[in-house]
Amino acid sequence: MRDSAKKTSVLVVEDEIIVGLDVAMTLEDYGFVVQGPFKTSDAALESIKDQKPDFAVLDLNLGGDKTSEAVAQKLTELNCPFYFLTGYGASSHPVIEKYSSVKCLTKPIDPRRVAKMIDVAMA
Repeated sequence: MRDSAKKTSVLVVEDEIIVGLDVAMTLEDYGFVVQGPFKTSDAALESIKDQKPDFAVLDLNLGGDKTSEAVAQKLTELNCPFYFLTGYGASSHPVIEKYSSVKCLTKPIDPRRVAKMIDVAMA
């Protein structure tokens, strides 16, 4: 659990509802404020308009040929750090190659590990 006066907000974008809820609930248990989970880039981008998150966790593939690249681009413009979650190998997708400095966590993931990694990144 985190001991911070200002709680860190984390945007969660994940099209698999069970995974998204698991990540969101675990982050909340660790003391983060969660935006989402959002199943689409459009919904996540709408949320960002209202409140810029401090950090984000983005599922790369959002079903079919849809990705979270538009969200990654907006977060980059806002200087907001993020991690990708993916079932792909770290170098097998063009979006991952474009954002090569971003950590890419391969599914299945342990949401507790994600929470601890965000905590370290925000310290």
